[in-house]
Amino acid sequence: RPMLAPHEIRKAIEQMDSQLSFYEVRFDLPEKRRRIEELSHLSESPEFWNDNRKAKELTQEKSRLEAEVQGYEQLETGLSDA
Repeated sequence: RPMLAPHEIRKAIEQMDSQLSFYEVRFDLPEKRRRIEELSHLSESPEFWNDNRKAKELTQEKSRLEAEVQGYEQLETGLSDA
């Protein structure tokens, strides 16, 4: 397998960075981050825990959103470290 020249590597990284920016918008990460903050704020209220079923649903939603955002951020970090 042939080695890539430095300019080819830079070009590939720039293309990946562009694609990552596209996915940030496509996956609506700003809205997911906003919702995580909202759910964090809600869970700080003592009344949040009065309805166990609803509290469980919302904490599961928060966990799912955090995993999605974290996955994207790990890709972003890996790319910036390249």
